Amino acid sequence: MAVVSGCGTDQVPLSSPTPANPAQEQRCRDLLDALPETVADQPRRSVDPADALGAAWGDPAITLTCGDRMPTEFDRFSACQVVDKVGWFVPDEQLYDDDRDAELATVGRRPVIRVHLPATYRPDGLAAVMVDLAPAVEQQTQLVKQCR
Repeated sequence: MAVVSGCGTDQVPLSSPTPANPAQEQRCRDLLDALPETVADQPRRSVDPADALGAAWGDPAITLTCGDRMPTEFDRFSACQVVDKVGWFVPDEQLYDDDRDAELATVGRRPVIRVHLPATYRPDGLAAVMVDLAPAVEQQTQLVKQCR
């Protein structure tokens, strides 16, 4: 997903996906403009390249990419967490192990949003990320199927 290094004042290197089509890319750009300045009480940071379809907060960086694919672990039997009308998938082993980094992905929305949460922010950071990002994600992505 994202490769992250450096200190809080540096730009966060971010490898962003290529959206499926121009409409998805525009939705991603609109999402980036709507994202909050803080996530899990961490300030937003610049990313490199500046035009990446993603964002970062804090040090170590919480990263978000837009237009990504669903994680390979996700299938039709996977559970999802619904927070403020947005469904999120977190692999079970990451959801319940506060010593691990967590990889979140939106469920039933286009484009897909993926978030990397370093273990440093656990346990409260997982819920905080979902709550803080929900308004922008709900507004700027298209719901194609309800999370079950």
